[in-house]
Amino acid sequence: MVGAHLTPEEVEDGKVNDAYQPLYHLKKPNDCPQIEKLCKTEIIPMAERSKFELTRNKFLYVANRDVAICELRTGRFQEAEQRFQEMFDYVKVWPGTDDSDYPINYRLLGEARIMQM
Repeated sequence: MVGAHLTPEEVEDGKVNDAYQPLYHLKKPNDCPQIEKLCKTEIIPMAERSKFELTRNKFLYVANRDVAICELRTGRFQEAEQRFQEMFDYVKVWPGTDDSDYPINYRLLGEARIMQM
């Protein structure tokens, strides 16, 4: 019999991931009000309480990215700019500066800044 022995970090990562999963269904119709509500009221607070740096940064990064993209889509460019700027703190840990999300975050930050002109 094979048993699954998860580390406390893996258990916590799984809990935050379970909270994040409903967003995948919301992204198809681009339901920004629901995406922002779920991120701001559940996922971000849960991630902020994480005891583990990787889990905390991973979900702070993805949830803030989703909110920032909604802010761009709805014309809240200053809010998006601030959020994209803050995401550089999280990207260092997850997914990392060698991941394609790192330069994409710069592009999105630039887009938010350009749209304010």
